[in-house]
Amino acid sequence: MKTFEEFYKGIGFESYPFSSFSTENELERFSELFVPPDNYEPVKEAFENGNTMFIVGNRGIGKTALIEDFKEIQGRNSSLFCFVDDFSALKQDYSESELILFLLKEITKNLFLFLVRENKRIRKLDKEQRYLLAFMYFKFYPVVNKKALQSEINKIAMGKIKTWFSDKGKMIRFVLNFGLNIGTNIYRDTIARHFSFLPPLNVDEIKALIPELPESLNLSDFDAEISFSFLQRVVDMVKKMGLSKITIMLDKLDEDRRFTSNAEEVFKFYSPIMGNNKILLMSGFQLVFTVWQIAFDLLIETVRTQKHFCPRIEWNETSIQKVLNRRLETFSAGRIKMLNTIIAENISHEEYQRMLFYSNYNPRDLWHLMDSIMREQYRANSEASCIEASGFKNGLEVFVREFNYYEYYPKKIGSSNALDIQDFIRTLVRSAKIEFTMTELKDGSGKSGGSARNYIGEMAKMGLIKAIGRTGKNAFIYRIQDPKIVYMIENSVTF
Repeated sequence: MKTFEEFYKGIGFESYPFSSFSTENELERFSELFVPPDNYEPVKEAFENGNTMFIVGNRGIGKTALIEDFKEIQGRNSSLFCFVDDFSALKQDYSESELILFLLKEITKNLFLFLVRENKRIRKLDKEQRYLLAFMYFKFYPVVNKKALQSEINKIAMGKIKTWFSDKGKMIRFVLNFGLNIGTNIYRDTIARHFSFLPPLNVDEIKALIPELPESLNLSDFDAEISFSFLQRVVDMVKKMGLSKITIMLDKLDEDRRFTSNAEEVFKFYSPIMGNNKILLMSGFQLVFTVWQIAFDLLIETVRTQKHFCPRIEWNETSIQKVLNRRLETFSAGRIKMLNTIIAENISHEEYQRMLFYSNYNPRDLWHLMDSIMREQYRANSEASCIEASGFKNGLEVFVREFNYYEYYPKKIGSSNALDIQDFIRTLVRSAKIEFTMTELKDGSGKSGGSARNYIGEMAKMGLIKAIGRTGKNAFIYRIQDPKIVYMIENSVTF
């Protein structure tokens, strides 16, 4: 029996294409693998124009990949870029001032890293703005990041030393002193030497030049008005440096461990941000969010989103094939252009189309599905040089049975005693209908009328089913939205 590596290489792959299920794990190959979604051009144009936007989609649909592409675009633009995917420092019931201070800390961290190589831009600032920048460093720059900043400065310094050695053939002694003496207003550390255009921190000067700051200068005394005014000053300061705007990308907020895939908790966390048009519409300040679709569908009922661009990332049969074929070609060094060249002739085109449908046209789901098919083919016949019908069929069934439904569906929604996603799936499979009325669900699953009504309400909220019309007797008709459950019903798979 061949090893699994020998098996997939025998099919034509140089390395296995279905062992990674996130953009972050494939950054080295990102440019080779990235395929723009169908609505890419208007989304890209809105981003380049500096519009705040909310990129909406199911998990695994490609939101982070789009953000990664935006990072590359951002690298060609003259704006200050910040990327945030850790929100643990922002408490769940944050206030407006706490939100702004959280953003200011991210801005400060990225601004000083930018200024390591662009420190001469500080010369463009007036006296007030230089004091503002000095205040940001002392108040907003975390100690752990100061070490990273010092490391970046040292790299530049050592590079200059090496050049000096090469040109002059001499030796010099480079003294780096770490630590600040704020009380005497003397910069003695490496960072201060590098940013020598900044003034020493003088409390009286700061208060005189930025009068709206609280008397204590403590961040805990920054209310919403002071925080917003400070943020406006920072945006103006960044523009004075010659940058067009500040862009902050906020990704994976719904994956914060505190929320445990609870869509209501994610919704509560999003709401204050998405409802604050004062921040979202600030000139020269761009926020780009990725938003879990289930949480967003709750948001649009309570938060006005019409003022903002909220594109949904989706794929269809044609576009998802492009994504799949690009992956096959990349991992086979160009030998495999399309999936249908490595599947047996007795697998019909209709079966191939249904396979794509069962993946929900979702890239991550499709990689999991293809992994199941490949492994089932290996178990059935490791000597095969293509995917045979048995491996294809068995892989589909394993995929729908072993899929982690908790990753895509909230563990509870609507009320604290909401039912489990697996119970919803069992109920739908037992009813054996892809389209149904409440009465048909009740009769097919054995639920009482009240229970069937509650089930339908909860399943609709989480996007598991959707009302598609009414019967002649004015009863709602619902349709199952998850193709994996459709597969179970079509193929009599128990769950």
